Amino acid sequence: TASDRLSLEEEYENQVSWRENESFCTFIVLARSDASSWKSIDAMAGDVNLFLNDLDESDLPVQQRTTAELDIMIAEEKYRRQGLASSACKAMMGYGIRKLGLKRFRVKIGYANSASQSLFTRLGFKEVSRSEAFKEITFELGEGDEVYNECKHADLTLSSYHSSSGEAA
Repeated sequence: TASDRLSLEEEYENQVSWRENESFCTFIVLARSDASSWKSIDAMAGDVNLFLNDLDESDLPVQQRTTAELDIMIAEEKYRRQGLASSACKAMMGYGIRKLGLKRFRVKIGYANSASQSLFTRLGFKEVSRSEAFKEITFELGEGDEVYNECKHADLTLSSYHSSSGEAA
């Protein structure tokens, strides 16, 4: 939601460091229009991440943390506005709820990023604070919210998450 564009080499470096850090969880978002294209680097649309770094839970082991910051980036413009970000966020939240025991998700979005603000508002996130220093808005979604419960009970296979253009997240 506030990521800088990285070179392929920088993206690989991040993936390695995040794979070794148990407080990060990253999924690569693939866009495909047919079953064979997902193996191509051209199908890579972006990534979706969970960061289990809440300051209120920093003394807890990662396995006991219940809040995560959610971050999504659809880097390739040709894949934007097709539902991939929404689908990827729902899939990641479902994973976080079921596999990691998460109870609350937080996003921090720059004031100027109206597309991300709109996305997360549509997903049911509620604004909880604004930071003038960082020029960002913090939104949260948690237990009891409609989309949280939808993600908790949904079939999380990739084929269950399709954009309006028929591409899977």
